[in-house]
Amino acid sequence: MRKSALQLIAVIVGITCLALAHEFLADHETRTERYIPPGIESPEDWKKANHFGDLGRKAINEGDNKLAVQHFESAIELYGSASNAQQRASAYPYAFRGLALSRLDRLDEALASVNKAIKLWPDGALSYYARGRIYAGEGRDKDAVADYTQSIELLPSYSWNYRSRGHSYSKLGRYDKALADYKIFAQRFPTSPHPQIMMARAYWKLGKFGDAKTAYGAAIEIDPDNAKAYYWRGRFLSELKDYHGAIADFDKAIEIDPKYSAAFSNRGWVYEKQEKIALARSDYKRAIELSPSNDWLKNAAARVR
Repeated sequence: MRKSALQLIAVIVGITCLALAHEFLADHETRTERYIPPGIESPEDWKKANHFGDLGRKAINEGDNKLAVQHFESAIELYGSASNAQQRASAYPYAFRGLALSRLDRLDEALASVNKAIKLWPDGALSYYARGRIYAGEGRDKDAVADYTQSIELLPSYSWNYRSRGHSYSKLGRYDKALADYKIFAQRFPTSPHPQIMMARAYWKLGKFGDAKTAYGAAIEIDPDNAKAYYWRGRFLSELKDYHGAIADFDKAIEIDPKYSAAFSNRGWVYEKQEKIALARSDYKRAIELSPSNDWLKNAAARVR
């Protein structure tokens, strides 16, 4: 109808590397930075390597993936391969470097980096998660599911595996599996609206419209100022031809975020369906101002000239 049905994944996926870095950073600090294993040839290099690893994760959080790659490469060089302990620790910067490289669209290098991490530490959950993210980015969602599952088996407490595996299941059309993962994710983050939005999408695709409406309502109850929750419920209601309800939700999304291009474009689409051409034209025009490279919008605007 409009943008990809998987737009929700793109909306939320921007937080993935940030959350990944924070959660694994805490785990990494506990096991490596605060402890120098016996047999390390150069404790000072070990500390420096951990420092560069921290800088790399900070750069990922800040969106500077080129700098992140440089820091992780410094960490890798300092860790070296003098002992099994160092090999195991150096799996982390290889895995994180792979994530940073994937965000730079250097996918072959990214995959090689995480494969190296897995070779160094076959039981490292992060490495499988990182490779799953890269596979998902390449559209290899079956392979991604396998790696997320392996990561879950190694570290069941890492919540973002369930979210990411749910996304890959969704792209494979296995919405029942996706829903099960999103439910676990929601249990881990009960104060976040995003898992509820994901659950609602899965319910929607499964034809469980009542459950979908309930989940969207739960997301809004958790965060009444979340524009995406209103937007996605508006999308859902427009698919059900509840145009009055859809417009009300798009109105609210725009009230919260006046630069929400997708809310304007989808409200315009609903107005067009209602044959309110002047309103549709106005919304499409505003959406194009906010997203000038969107070809769908240009075609939509041409329909209502």
